[in-house]
Amino acid sequence: MERARRRAAELGISPEAVAGEQAIRDGRDSTRPHGALRKADGAVEIDSTGLSLEQVVDRIAELARAARV
Repeated sequence: MERARRRAAELGISPEAVAGEQAIRDGRDSTRPHGALRKADGAVEIDSTGLSLEQVVDRIAELARAARV
């Protein structure tokens, strides 16, 4: 819902409307026969709910530093 909330703020529409559209698009994109959008094996998902851009960047940097050890 965070992704919908952020997009709705950009567009000036309700988060519920955006979430519905995103669900339809995500379903279509994840099940198409060629080039389906799926998380890569070993990918790390970062939940950015309630985080600022700087906090997300800090988390990514932290993960990168940990991967080098």
